Amino acid sequence: MSSSFRVFNHLRIVVGLLCLFLAQQRQARAVSANPSAAEKVTSGIDLMRRDFADKFQDIALINQRGETVRFSTDLVKNRAVVINFFYINCEGACPQTNTRIAQLRRELKPIFGKSISFLSISLDAERDTPAVVARYARMVAGESTESDLPDWQFLTGNAKEIDQLRRHLGFFDPRPEIDQDRSQHGSMLALGNHATGRWAMINATLDTELIVRRIKRITGWTEAQRYEDIRREAMQRNGASHAGHENAAADVSAPPVNPAQDLPILGQITNLPNATERTGETVKLNDLRGKVTVMGQLYTVCPHGSLAVIKAMTALNKAYGERPDFHQVSLATVGAQDTPELFQAYANNLGLTSKTPWWFAIVPPDALPRFLIQDLGLNAPKPIPAEERLNPLDLYENDLRLVLLDRQGRIRGRYSVFHPDPAIGEAAAADLQRAVQQLLNQPAS
Repeated sequence: MSSSFRVFNHLRIVVGLLCLFLAQQRQARAVSANPSAAEKVTSGIDLMRRDFADKFQDIALINQRGETVRFSTDLVKNRAVVINFFYINCEGACPQTNTRIAQLRRELKPIFGKSISFLSISLDAERDTPAVVARYARMVAGESTESDLPDWQFLTGNAKEIDQLRRHLGFFDPRPEIDQDRSQHGSMLALGNHATGRWAMINATLDTELIVRRIKRITGWTEAQRYEDIRREAMQRNGASHAGHENAAADVSAPPVNPAQDLPILGQITNLPNATERTGETVKLNDLRGKVTVMGQLYTVCPHGSLAVIKAMTALNKAYGERPDFHQVSLATVGAQDTPELFQAYANNLGLTSKTPWWFAIVPPDALPRFLIQDLGLNAPKPIPAEERLNPLDLYENDLRLVLLDRQGRIRGRYSVFHPDPAIGEAAAADLQRAVQQLLNQPAS
């Protein structure tokens, strides 16, 4: 190495160190001028330290299976995890975050399998008791028979200990008035791998593909996991296919169903009962003979799945509501709770008029059980024990499937348009719409 080159190399190092020092000074001035930014920067640095997870308090939590587990020992130690906070009565970010986690489980299944787990921890432990959380988990996550789907635990415990854990994980705002608003903490995900010491946070509202890439980079056990997306892009540029990615895309879709032209005949309804409609008039369900009809149960103040049912029926009304041979019926199933007046207000809120081919019907109590169970093949409403209720209005658990009838009153399908996995629910709604179209295309004879 020449003398001039050595001098140049030393000068380059000195200049580099000087630039780094000046950059640090600029950052320090900017942070000192903004205390909240300083705390956020400090939190971000702490979150990336290798010993970050070693400082967790090993608090006791109860999951949806009734098991008592220790946060550090049983859930985090030597594991890859995605952590979020929620509370059951949250109407802000929590439902959207749950939907995103359901998508992430599917996307990460072929990459991680059971080597990664999702932990959702309640911020309202006083109301979110183990029994309530267990029922909420059944609705949101369901029970999967897939052996390699990442586990998703819903956890509750001591409110004070959980709040301390939340803060240590970085789910806090330095402004007390915002930090006390629990809904502010529902849209973030903490990603980490205790064994490798990599931790980070990301907003759950970002694009799913972006979150998946971040999870792989932070929590991946192997280089292949951490850089699988880069490798796949390189292979695609070279014209090669990536079988694992194709399989992952296939896993996201719902289970295949019979094509519309091969819809099975599941039953025959011989005598439809009369009912009281939202207008207060008596309507004869037998008058729907000759029409393609969709029927389902409705509990207007249902805090969960009925919204998915109404969404699917609203889409059908938009697509086929102008046709004289199409009709829908929402059946009241909770006795005196849903009156014609309440149904009228509910329909008005949906933008429906008296001419909309959609009845909100109250079947007499003596005829309703037989019609639901024997004719439509649905489960009767089931009262929810007080200790499992998600809120004071959560009184009944309804069968949320929609039943499709052809013009002859034959049952051609039952569709689970509400499902813990949103992708499956949406696929069922799409299947129902295709089946309706197929039946409407058939001759009316």
